[in-house]
Amino acid sequence: MNIGASLLSKAIGSANLGQLLGQVLSLLPEEEQERTGGYFTIYHPVTSDHTSYEMFGRLVGLVPKEKEDRYRAFSAEKALRLSLHDDHVSSFQSCDGANNKWPGAVRKEKESDIFSFSGLPWKADEAFVLAYCVKTGELTCYEAYDIAKISENDVYEALMMKDESLTAGFATKHP
Repeated sequence: MNIGASLLSKAIGSANLGQLLGQVLSLLPEEEQERTGGYFTIYHPVTSDHTSYEMFGRLVGLVPKEKEDRYRAFSAEKALRLSLHDDHVSSFQSCDGANNKWPGAVRKEKESDIFSFSGLPWKADEAFVLAYCVKTGELTCYEAYDIAKISENDVYEALMMKDESLTAGFATKHP
């Protein structure tokens, strides 16, 4: 098994993606709850300059067959775009809605794995990957909170209030 397959196996198995998706969906306004799934991607740089990488993904939740390819492509695009911006931790920092460049991918630092999701409204996509990263230890609760602040992601903030595991060890005052 190569390193990427090992990473994917570990990552997918370490968090209940369906349960996490349900938590995020429960926070959306009723008019946005018609979308019930998406595509989750892990981008793993093999070289520090990102000229070689592995990308793995899977559907999470219920996705209409006609939208699978679209969500897969958007999820991959978010991760690839983030990999091109060494100083960014979120695809929000390079988003351009007019050109279908949406938020929804995050990472800890330049050479870290990138986690991306597409299929929900963009704040929910980002909230999903931030929560996933905290639950799997890819990000601390502080790091996820700081990324959510960049995009003013109120969906992630609401998720933090609902799920204690996202604030475990979170001091009253942020360092």
